[in-house]
Amino acid sequence: MIPAEISRKVPGLRKKLLKWYRKHARSYPWRDTDDAYRVLIAELMLRRTRADQVKPVYEAFIEAFPDVDALDHAKEAEVAEAVYSIGLNWRVPAFKKAARQLKENHAGYVPDTREELSFWSLKAWVTMLPVQSCR
Repeated sequence: MIPAEISRKVPGLRKKLLKWYRKHARSYPWRDTDDAYRVLIAELMLRRTRADQVKPVYEAFIEAFPDVDALDHAKEAEVAEAVYSIGLNWRVPAFKKAARQLKENHAGYVPDTREELSFWSLKAWVTMLPVQSCR
């Protein structure tokens, strides 16, 4: 439980953060989409990698693998090549497993609930994705 004195300060802090964001936010393609697949790909790429480094790789990745089906049918070597420049080739199995599981269990769509998102046993941060806001 949050102490009352802190709880009273949250709305003011929220306002200040949103005001700062409106003034200083950088533009990234994953912020301008309501496609849950694209948000998921961005989240997988952004783990321990700077957004400015991810942006060009993300854009090329989405062009090469625009949906779950394309990613699922891609060879691991193709996916590794797409993310190699920022050292994400170690995440290729996660990309491939996510695509396969989405096709097999969710008709190729990113599910709406936290419980469904945890289906491929990735770290807990993946289950915190804001994909519900994409619906």
